[in-house]
Amino acid sequence: MSKKAETDLEKEQQAIIKKLKAKLKPTPSFVDTNTAQFDKLIEDLHKSFIHKNNKGKEVSRYFFTRPPKKSGGEDEVCFKLNVFVQDLIEYKAKMNDPDNAPARISMDKGSLINVLLKDRKVRKADNQDSAALKKEISKLKKQVGSLEAQLENAVNALEQETGREPNSSLAPDIQVGIDPKYLETGQLEPPQANTEEIVLPKASPEPTKKRGGQGKGRFQGEGDIAPPSFG
Repeated sequence: MSKKAETDLEKEQQAIIKKLKAKLKPTPSFVDTNTAQFDKLIEDLHKSFIHKNNKGKEVSRYFFTRPPKKSGGEDEVCFKLNVFVQDLIEYKAKMNDPDNAPARISMDKGSLINVLLKDRKVRKADNQDSAALKKEISKLKKQVGSLEAQLENAVNALEQETGREPNSSLAPDIQVGIDPKYLETGQLEPPQANTEEIVLPKASPEPTKKRGGQGKGRFQGEGDIAPPSFG
């Protein structure tokens, strides 16, 4: 091995050792070195900022208590971080630019969102589960397409037999759906098809002569428009 290769290898080893040391002994953050000051700030916020709630009772603006998670424990004091940040942004905007406070508030909120999202870790779905789900969805689409084709063929056959477009009462009823058990078990069931028997219309009756006409009666034959029904 040449001297240059040995030097490069040594540099890589030193870089790896440095990263491992940083993980084992992380550098203290600003919060770590100023914990006492933050404790004092939280205590002041708890005591100094009081307001009336919806029931008219005076309570802390930024804190509330809730029952303990385990039986026998003490009530837990919780900090309303979102409320505090919103009030702080409003205060800053009104102090810096009171005539344009709403616009300043909107800008500060957008800037804060961008900062918070920068280091946010998004949990991605498992590639294997995602591929299986896509496969099941593709299978369902094919089944739905097959049922739609059956419905179209049935409607076309009905048109040819009756010589007219079918209405909703004559068209076969095909319902496609996913079993609700899928939401609980995660197992996709094939769509259920329910095809009712097709009832063809009865043949038109023989033409009959209307009564009450003196030599002027007319016949209602095939092709005539039926009188309106008010029943």
